[in-house]
Amino acid sequence: MTDPLAEKIGINVQGVTVNVQNLNVGIAERLEKSGDRVRILVVAASPLGASPLQLDREVKTIQEALRRSRKRDNFEVEYRLAATPSELRRALLDLEPHVLHFSGHGSGEQGLLFVSDESASAIYRSEGGEVRSRSTNSNEIKFVPAQPLANLLQLCDEHLECVVLNACYSDVQGDAISANIPFTIGMRDVVEDNVAIKFSQGFYDAIGSGKGYESAFKWGKVAIEFDLVNNEASQILVLRKKGESFSQSSPVVTMIPLEPELPTSDRSLSANEYFNRALEKSKKGDKNGAITDYNEAIRLNPNNSITYYNRGVAKYDLGDKNGAITDYNEAIRLNPNNSITYYNRGVAKYDLGDKNGAITDYNEAIRLNSNYDKAYDNRGFVKYNLGDKNGAIADYNEAIRLNPNNANAYYDQGLIKRERGKKQEALAYFRKASELYQQQGNTESYNNSRDRIKELGG
Repeated sequence: MTDPLAEKIGINVQGVTVNVQNLNVGIAERLEKSGDRVRILVVAASPLGASPLQLDREVKTIQEALRRSRKRDNFEVEYRLAATPSELRRALLDLEPHVLHFSGHGSGEQGLLFVSDESASAIYRSEGGEVRSRSTNSNEIKFVPAQPLANLLQLCDEHLECVVLNACYSDVQGDAISANIPFTIGMRDVVEDNVAIKFSQGFYDAIGSGKGYESAFKWGKVAIEFDLVNNEASQILVLRKKGESFSQSSPVVTMIPLEPELPTSDRSLSANEYFNRALEKSKKGDKNGAITDYNEAIRLNPNNSITYYNRGVAKYDLGDKNGAITDYNEAIRLNPNNSITYYNRGVAKYDLGDKNGAITDYNEAIRLNSNYDKAYDNRGFVKYNLGDKNGAIADYNEAIRLNPNNANAYYDQGLIKRERGKKQEALAYFRKASELYQQQGNTESYNNSRDRIKELGG
């Protein structure tokens, strides 16, 4: 079964296949012994309202990596481009893949972005090569949150061995999926197109040459570090193994040679081990303990922007907003291309009364990531508080266009409409916000929006 859109945009979907054995042994070699082939399902989506991605570049990179491999006859690859949730579910049933590869957009807790079933007929290929849509309906975007996706993939645990989520902030989904699937790869931050494509090239080059999943993951990271000379970008990648709560892909220590495995009491921890331990402490609510471990990680490796960023988040959570800004400053000095660091610094600046500084940081976050609906929403909120109501409305509208499920943007838009005496428009925005807050389980904000509706007699 092939995807008509894959054929339409010039991707040859014939003659490529893969195998899987002792999960740390080469997949193709393992499956070959049973007479099976490695089945890979590549799912891609770039809906309206999401920044355009040249998804066919990544798909062709995967295809070429497997075609040139010595094990190429052991791989069977199918594609679902401009995928809807229904198409993914059906493809999993039809193909029973060993590897699922998602390429597209991620939005952290909100989920991975798919094309909605209702707008699938509007998909086409642009002159620039992007898979896009003629639809003008913002409801084309369909978020699939972590747990529903994990529940779906759990039903595939008899055959599915590895899930690759090549999308920004997709480690949220990876964490949930890893409860049932042997290997899951995600991203803990924004990932640039060239980095995502290079990882796919390195990963599938290794899979095609007979490597196991863990080894292929390392080859994918090395492709980023070696080919792109970008060690920091490779640290965004997260490999999770079934039953493990934390990743094997913590920051790479380049200053200190790796020691042989010894009991912890017999050796000093390395920077990546402190980093991993800090993540675990932070997840359990021990922010002070996390900061202590981040301090040690920075002492051992002072050039990792992600460590400064994470320590800044922990400081902010403890109320040390000036300390958070100091760490965000250093993270930005080391890596000026991370939009979320500017966003977080903007939040801290606003909290400290620096509204213009906050807008400057939100501007930069949006410049780096034009799909950042939260940055538009927050910038609109600051503009509103500075008296720029028209500017606020424009930003709220853009936040809603990018993410029709951004409840805060609807609520904030309702406040302005109410202030301007547009009762019916305000009611419509508050009702939408109320509906979304309820769906998202945000009880406090849901109650606030219901109060606004009652005040307007709705």
